[in-house]
Amino acid sequence: MREVRFNQEMSPAMTLKQETYPTTKLELLGIGSSKDRLLKANLLQALHELRLDIPISEVKSIDKLMKYDVTGIPALVVNGKVVFQKVVPKVEDLKIVLNILLKKEEPKSDIQRIVVPTDFSDTADNALQFAIDLAKKLSAKVHVVHVHSPALNGPPTPKLVDEGGMEYKQSLLDTLKQPPLGQEELSDDQMYIAETKLIKGFVAEEIQKISNDPKTDLLVMGTTGQGGLMEKLFGSISLEVARKAVCPVILVPNKARFRGFKNIVYASNYHPAEETVLPKVFNFARPFKPILHFAHINEQKQNKYFVQSNYLGQISNDENMAFKLITIESENVMKGLNRYAEEQDADLMIMSTIQRNFLGQLFHKSITQRMVFNTQIPLLILHFEEQG
Repeated sequence: MREVRFNQEMSPAMTLKQETYPTTKLELLGIGSSKDRLLKANLLQALHELRLDIPISEVKSIDKLMKYDVTGIPALVVNGKVVFQKVVPKVEDLKIVLNILLKKEEPKSDIQRIVVPTDFSDTADNALQFAIDLAKKLSAKVHVVHVHSPALNGPPTPKLVDEGGMEYKQSLLDTLKQPPLGQEELSDDQMYIAETKLIKGFVAEEIQKISNDPKTDLLVMGTTGQGGLMEKLFGSISLEVARKAVCPVILVPNKARFRGFKNIVYASNYHPAEETVLPKVFNFARPFKPILHFAHINEQKQNKYFVQSNYLGQISNDENMAFKLITIESENVMKGLNRYAEEQDADLMIMSTIQRNFLGQLFHKSITQRMVFNTQIPLLILHFEEQG
């Protein structure tokens, strides 16, 4: 770490400790036009905000420009790879690309223990099946838990009517990891269920404790529960847990099925600390070899729906992922995001708790507003810990 060297475009008041990447080569291709100068200014600002001290080489000679595989200028080349050409990307887009290209190697996704809270509803059963199929892909194990709470005692349902109370519910859990009657071997699905557990207490509080356990790598929950009172309570608990849990949480709509994650939409809102979440996004996505869509959402009343897209392809050394930078303008943020996800046949949407205002819109608006977001696309919440 050392003090950054500022050039004339940057104010001395911006002095920060910055990281040096001596092996990184940034090249700006242009002939000195206003667009060239704007690209350079945006790049300098992105480097500053990321605290990166990387020299920029400007290529202006026509003879030298002809040697690059570009169809127009201005262009940005990172370590010999053409990243942008004929456009001037925003500072935020440059930060995302630099994070992709210059990120330090992080530990690979290592999800081994997936916990699925259940209330024995169809929605919870669907979430469990989703978790099992996900576990097969990741070679993980599923742990099923039911929290028995007197606060959730509502009208009895046929599935839960019995004389044994908690004992009956434990027997339901036990059947998940035992061979069917008359069979000696576990089914393929049952082989991925490592544990079933019944806990007595307050549902949100107990699930929160589970999320705090370092052994819990991922929570998978349905977005609604049983009919009547339990549907309202368990559904709201799922959303509340997703916001406050320590570990990542996937909310699974009732009809969603796991089919791999070929297209993943990450909803971004240009938060200054957002780049700290990106390694988590990369690590989770890597095993699925997806296209990652970084979607910036701008609420524009004059545009019912408008999308700008820049496909970057496999710009990093990680051949398992390709990338898109997307700007969505919509009169309704959630409608615009949902419409784009549906058009791209997205399998998963990702948000982070950095996006508190955006999540607030999702989780605390009216029932009608929530229903707008009620698509068939699972939602992954990644959590950000503020540095104190």
